[in-house]
Amino acid sequence: MSTNTIFISYSRKDSAFVTKFIKSLRDAGANLWLDKQIKPGGLWDDSIESALQTCQDVLLILSKNSVESNNVMDEISYALEENKRVIPIKIEECNVPFRLRRIQHLDFHLEEERSMALLLRALSLNSDNDIVEKKPILKKEAPELNDKISEKIERPGVAKEFGNKSKRLRLLKYISGVILAAVVAYFIIENNSEEIVKDTPIETANSIEEPTIIIEETAITPEETAITEEEVVSDVEDWDKIKEGISIEDFQNHLANYSECEHVDEINGLISVLQNVADEEKEWERVVKRNTVTDYLNYIKDYKKEGIFYKEALGNLDNFFVSNGFVQFSSSNGELYFTIFENESVVIPKVGDLIVAKTARNIHKGPYGTPKFGINVHTSKKDEFFKVKQVLQSGTSYWIQVSF
Repeated sequence: MSTNTIFISYSRKDSAFVTKFIKSLRDAGANLWLDKQIKPGGLWDDSIESALQTCQDVLLILSKNSVESNNVMDEISYALEENKRVIPIKIEECNVPFRLRRIQHLDFHLEEERSMALLLRALSLNSDNDIVEKKPILKKEAPELNDKISEKIERPGVAKEFGNKSKRLRLLKYISGVILAAVVAYFIIENNSEEIVKDTPIETANSIEEPTIIIEETAITPEETAITEEEVVSDVEDWDKIKEGISIEDFQNHLANYSECEHVDEINGLISVLQNVADEEKEWERVVKRNTVTDYLNYIKDYKKEGIFYKEALGNLDNFFVSNGFVQFSSSNGELYFTIFENESVVIPKVGDLIVAKTARNIHKGPYGTPKFGINVHTSKKDEFFKVKQVLQSGTSYWIQVSF
């Protein structure tokens, strides 16, 4: 596996493509980091910043969804500022952000196979051409069997020896003075010939056919020819392969296949986190589809600042909070007329905070001390939400500009 950590920046709406994409990279030996690896209780922003600092390459899944994602664009801006190598993976036609237009991207939506080969080469990973196909292994491989058969067919010197003996035979037939020796030699030679060539007929001394060698059939046991099953992947090997993934099914299959797995607690924790993420993604799709202030506020209430789509929800409220005005946030004696939604114990608001009215308060057209202060544009209701646009301190009290 490559020691270079590769950061994957993507929109969760593209999870289907990302799941398949990261599997191909891991099969090629990539060491990947995704935001779904953040452990329960981990600080989201800190974990992502730490991962971006330690990685060398950032792969951006470039799509309409990721371009519209504030989280993704923040990650890429940070990566560029830190001089990380950013490689955009374009999976559909979309408006490429200005700061990415000078960077060469890979068109996966047009030529996925070629683009993947180029990506693996750029990351110094194994391409498909580098992977040797695993073939079943014979316990007794074919070349060895062929050698055994060849030994029976190709016996060095057999033909030459047979020819020499034939010459002796012809010579003995013409030696009339040594009949007894010829007879004895004949039987000796004949017997020797039979040991070399079985059942070979000799018609005449002058016309001897090439010997027909009968090969004894070699018994091959079933064990010698049986093809072994594919090597069983161990618990550790399968865990190393899936532990950085985002597929609930992979983790569930691992637990089913390895009942004695020592990672069972960690896997159950990951499954729980991934299931929560999947549920949140489903809820966010419903919220976006309905596209109402109430739905965005309910999402923020349910998931708070730790929500995956918190920034998007907060940004989408700007489409509805189109009115502005000034209101007193706290009195000079410290009494709070509003609470900060994310942290009710904080007494000094910040720009961008969502605040909730504790009681009815007049919203003025201008700040305190200006002519427009006398013009009321709205009166807050209890539990009504506002977004802080500006913070003004007046003595020991605070006045704020809000949108609603």
